[in-house]
Amino acid sequence: MIDHEVAQDWLDRYIAAWTTGDPGDIGALFSANATYRYEPADDPVLGREAIVASWLEEPDPQGTFEAEYHPYAIEGSRVVTTGWSRYYTGADHAEVAAVYDNCFVMEFASPEYEFSSEITTGMSAPPIGITDRMPSRKARPASTANCQPISGRTT
Repeated sequence: MIDHEVAQDWLDRYIAAWTTGDPGDIGALFSANATYRYEPADDPVLGREAIVASWLEEPDPQGTFEAEYHPYAIEGSRVVTTGWSRYYTGADHAEVAAVYDNCFVMEFASPEYEFSSEITTGMSAPPIGITDRMPSRKARPASTANCQPISGRTT
């Protein structure tokens, strides 16, 4: 069973993996048969290895973004989270390039559940004149993922 602490830990590790771009940290988030979508209507990226490779295709420059996500509701292995992602034109954070408001619906892998979905909704428009500096495809929070359980918590 997923609780608030487990869900928050996964979200914190998601942000950390996104920040560092470490393949091991990225892979640890997803089950072997995970599916991942950048946008709800996109074809899914299939499997942990493909997801890791996809995240690494167009990494965001270090220090040019920040994010915060928190569990909103939990039922069994399903978690609804809300939060935001903010992108800057440079590592100095002097100018905001874009802000995304997010809502994820996730289902964590367990013996009973192997598929999950994480749906991103809402995006605020970037400041005028910044549209040519939008974050990479990877940078936008995922819209579908299969979340790897945290070791020792759910298996």
